[in-house]
Amino acid sequence: MPFKPKKEAVIPQDDCSSTKTPRIVTRSTKQLDFEDYEAHMKKLDNSNLEFKTNTNYRDFNRAKYLQQMSIKGPLLKLKVLNSATLTKNTEIRINAQGVEGSLRGQLDGVTYFGSKKKLSAIDGGSEMPEIVNDYVIRSKDPDLNEKHRGRHFQIEYSIDTNSYKIRDLGVGFGIFSRLDSPLLLKDNNLISMGTSFLIINMEDEESGSLNYTGMQDGVIGTTRDTPFNDKGSRAIRNKVGQPPEIIVKIFGGPNYGEIHRFDASIPVIKIGRMPDCEVKIDDSLLSKYQGSIKYMPNSGWTLFDGYAEKPSTNGNWLYLNDDYDMYHGMTFKANHTLFEVHIEDQE
Repeated sequence: MPFKPKKEAVIPQDDCSSTKTPRIVTRSTKQLDFEDYEAHMKKLDNSNLEFKTNTNYRDFNRAKYLQQMSIKGPLLKLKVLNSATLTKNTEIRINAQGVEGSLRGQLDGVTYFGSKKKLSAIDGGSEMPEIVNDYVIRSKDPDLNEKHRGRHFQIEYSIDTNSYKIRDLGVGFGIFSRLDSPLLLKDNNLISMGTSFLIINMEDEESGSLNYTGMQDGVIGTTRDTPFNDKGSRAIRNKVGQPPEIIVKIFGGPNYGEIHRFDASIPVIKIGRMPDCEVKIDDSLLSKYQGSIKYMPNSGWTLFDGYAEKPSTNGNWLYLNDDYDMYHGMTFKANHTLFEVHIEDQE
């Protein structure tokens, strides 16, 4: 059955706080004799010991809490829908401590995914490289596996919300979630549509905001200077008090390098293959109307799948560069693998 987060799932304050706090000794102009100095240093040592003890206690208490929630808390199941290397319908089970059968074996509430179990001897700086990933999703190309060593993405159990969060870690092909509902757009959102990527900005290029630039072997890169050509619709510059101008930059695919600018006076920005699309992309993997963007006065620029209540065929996908709340029925793709999320209550 679908899991509903429990509001009460927080660490009790009595278990993770201390009634004593290390006291900071202020500087004094008084000359200390040897006995005063010795007492002063002993006091500092005791304070530091107390701080370390409290920190260790909190770490111990967190580990104990994760152990309890691994039995009582939500169980996350990742079902493989399609993959270049994993068997279809494979089920990856993750609890509050991490993935079952973790390669790291740390039970720290975080599950790391990558194409290799360990770092290389060069990257790790040791003849015995550290195990960095809990679960391995290999590529068919051995060279890419070597090139993309490291952590690709992570899934972490949140004690505060009693839920799971997923985030890309910048190595590999990137992790994208299919949009199941309208998305309130933010500056630097990256949307995957067919073979193209749309970078969303809410400010002028001259402002120096971070931009996505390219993909080498499917790896996303960033820079401050992006060589785009301003071929799209240019809206008038913003005036004080007006809604922000939206800038849509196309990276990858047949329309690579185009920039389209719009202000809030436009009723709808249609994206797709049709001639009447404000952002027309000649990509056979796109629907006639792949998506649409509208300015909503009470919220902001919002992306909708399809147009006129007709959804797209292949969907639109958001790059997860920040922590993203996982939910029952969510679909995401990473390392040439498509996953479906199932969350169950264990009690």
